[in-house]
Amino acid sequence: MEEDLLLAAKAYVEVIEKLGKTSDPRKAQSLEEERGERHWIFIDKLKKYGIDYRDREDATRIAYRIVNGEL
Repeated sequence: MEEDLLLAAKAYVEVIEKLGKTSDPRKAQSLEEERGERHWIFIDKLKKYGIDYRDREDATRIAYRIVNGEL
């Protein structure tokens, strides 16, 4: 696994998990913005390495699989 793809996946998964744990609306808004940014960074890495994905949910599943060492 390429290091930059792994790092992008980790950053994306971390912000998703933080977002799921927060109940503060202001923090949630900030994390949602960060999630969007991390998503597009991760998408660019997927494209760079020729990894196909169907939609945002599929890209998220791929990110979790990368982080868990399944890919």
